[in-house]
Amino acid sequence: MDKNVRGLIKSFVMAVICAYIMNVDILFIKVAANIFGFCSLIMMVAYYQTWKDSKKKCK
Repeated sequence: MDKNVRGLIKSFVMAVICAYIMNVDILFIKVAANIFGFCSLIMMVAYYQTWKDSKKKCK
């Protein structure tokens, strides 16, 4: 796993915990989780594309 990805996940978890502590509306947390999930999905696809490209170069 990339260090940047780990940092993103850590900060996201901290944000969720802070939101719970500050008693922010659950809807906000759901929206944030959906946005984060969508972004991580895009990142995974991007990683996969670059991984495929690097394998092609090796051949």
